[in-house]
Amino acid sequence: MAKDVRTRLLAAFDKLIQTHSLDHMTIHQICQIAGVSRQSFYYYFDDIVDFFSIYIHEVLDKQINDCTDLINWSQGWNHVLTFIQKERIKFKHIYHSKFFFDFKKALENAAAFILRPAVETCAHRNRVVLCEEDTALVTRYYQYIFVEIILHYIDDESGTSPEDIVANCQKLMDWSLDNMIVHIAKSHVPNPANPR
Repeated sequence: MAKDVRTRLLAAFDKLIQTHSLDHMTIHQICQIAGVSRQSFYYYFDDIVDFFSIYIHEVLDKQINDCTDLINWSQGWNHVLTFIQKERIKFKHIYHSKFFFDFKKALENAAAFILRPAVETCAHRNRVVLCEEDTALVTRYYQYIFVEIILHYIDDESGTSPEDIVANCQKLMDWSLDNMIVHIAKSHVPNPANPR
């Protein structure tokens, strides 16, 4: 029963966000649609900010978990973009709300999860060893680019398909990832002519 109340609250929010601005949504509206009391809401969530944060992380985490069986980053990226395309109205409301930065943080986490294995695989393919700091640096570099691409995609009305976006991202990765990783690895190798 308790889990059902929480699920109903999250489902009510999911329904409301299709038609309401996030900034004007109230706990009362969510509880009314869910058919639960405000007291039930506060049993599970501290406030509307806590509620939204949990909602967006659960939504994106579910999409990321669905990606774990995919072979590479481009499939994962296509999966997330296709989901965003399908739920475009919801994500536009989130994008244009005071919760934008919470949403962006959740996207950054999702991007890192998808991109880090690509960085590690590329290093292995090039037979170089990256330290944790360098792996994180390269992942962050692409993570920030890809998050900006997603945010632009949400706000863009051009109708660009997820497949086209992934194809353009693939060009970027093909052109730069190998070079970046090899260059970073070489920067840590001491020059024999100039020992330290």
